[in-house]
Amino acid sequence: MNGMKTGTIGLLDILAAKSGCMYLSDLAKTGTNMIMPHHLHEINAQEFSLREWEDTVSYLTGQSQSFTAPEQAKQYLVGCMLNQFAENHEKR
Repeated sequence: MNGMKTGTIGLLDILAAKSGCMYLSDLAKTGTNMIMPHHLHEINAQEFSLREWEDTVSYLTGQSQSFTAPEQAKQYLVGCMLNQFAENHEKR
């Protein structure tokens, strides 16, 4: 779809819904803790613009990152989730 989202629902809204968050701000409070890698694997990176992926990374991680393609940003988020999962598992 030429890097444009196909509907009116944004990427963060989709991730919040898949994570069981009632409000988008709930997702921000937990960052990548609530998002499971399979939630991202279900999303076609090309359905959202690079800018939307970069904004999503920034919103969830608190870090501004630049990417060259939506898929790169998606894989970065998957990596963040896996790192967060490993850190949480080590604390137990």
